[in-house]
Amino acid sequence: MAGYKAFLSETSKFQEDRLILDPQESHHLCRVLRASVDSVVEVLDGKGKVYQAKLIEANPRNAELLVNGIESYLLPKTELVLLMSIPKPKAMDQILKRAVEIGIQKIIPVFSEHSAFVLSPEQMEAKLNKWQVVLIESCKQSSCPFLPTLNMIGSLEQFFLEYASDWKHESLGVVASLENEAELLWNDLSNRYEGQKKVIYAVGPEGDFSKNEYKAFNDIGFTGSRLGAHVLRSETAVTYGLSVIDQFLKSR
Repeated sequence: MAGYKAFLSETSKFQEDRLILDPQESHHLCRVLRASVDSVVEVLDGKGKVYQAKLIEANPRNAELLVNGIESYLLPKTELVLLMSIPKPKAMDQILKRAVEIGIQKIIPVFSEHSAFVLSPEQMEAKLNKWQVVLIESCKQSSCPFLPTLNMIGSLEQFFLEYASDWKHESLGVVASLENEAELLWNDLSNRYEGQKKVIYAVGPEGDFSKNEYKAFNDIGFTGSRLGAHVLRSETAVTYGLSVIDQFLKSR
């Protein structure tokens, strides 16, 4: 088992059997984690490859590693997507971490009617950069070989338009619902899953989706699914629902 973990970013370099990490990863590996020459390092590229390597130059600006082996992983046949109405910052960080640990492929952050705040374009960019760091760190912590794609922040209305035009024919959509008539999630999946390429799981903010938003979800083919007998926090609803969907897909 690797003693240390690192991430191979787009600005890192791969030269024959050598990996040269970018400055941020080099600093974290050599200064924060204090890895030294000959340390064993597991390097993930976020695209399904995991490199087993040895640190041969402990430079905090451009750490160099010798590759001893490569493991390659295949993406699941069904893409698991989280549509998340942006909650409070600490809750969002937890949601991103749990989503990576479960192994989803895409995260779509949106603002909905009951969202507690709005962000300027500059704040959105800063949030996305921070969230990307959280995703990478969670990949390293959990040894997840795939880094989820993080979409740009948009509105729920934009998602409805894109879904109806691009994804509807190949997707199964479920929304975590507090409605009494909603089916239990596992039962809903059992009744509707027919090998679709995507399963999109939507979770609302602390104030839940509005009645108009539930209707809009229904209009594009999503169904409301219950998670249990109690009202769950957004981060709990994400973890619970994604875990059920992941286990369901693995059982097919």
